[in-house]
Amino acid sequence: MVLSGPFALLALLLVAAGASEAIRPEPVVGGLRGVGLPVSRWAVRLGAIGECLLGVAALFSSSRPVAVLVALSFLSFAAFIAAALRRPGSVSSCGCFGADESPPTPLHLVIDLALLGLAIAAAAHGALPLRVFVVRHPALSVPFLAFVCLATWFVYLSVTTLPQLAALIRDGERREV
Repeated sequence: MVLSGPFALLALLLVAAGASEAIRPEPVVGGLRGVGLPVSRWAVRLGAIGECLLGVAALFSSSRPVAVLVALSFLSFAAFIAAALRRPGSVSSCGCFGADESPPTPLHLVIDLALLGLAIAAAAHGALPLRVFVVRHPALSVPFLAFVCLATWFVYLSVTTLPQLAALIRDGERREV
């Protein structure tokens, strides 16, 4: 039960990112090409649809195979961010959530590694899927869902908006000097 919230967070992130990237694959295409992976819009779009479907599957099942696939997804995200960080300036946006201006940052790598750790823990120890948690614990459903949604939003802001805000602050400090 302890990993139910974190696993739901992982699932919602996959759904949101996959849906956004399927609609707007260009930022991901640019990011992947920036690290030397020749991909097409359609390949990225298909991968994003797969990401979204995996997230939906994770909302309904936290079986070991699903949890392992979720862990592999976050491992690939972390590997991409690590590759982008090794090539400064080669990737202007990671493309997460279809965002144009989300440069890869060390914080993003730390977040992806933490999420990978949660996915590995869920694969190793199990977690109640969201639908089962809500049915078994109706009194906790509203605060549980609120927490999961808030945590998902926080992660989203941390990898998309926070890097933009940091860049604006750095640019403002440079102008003042």
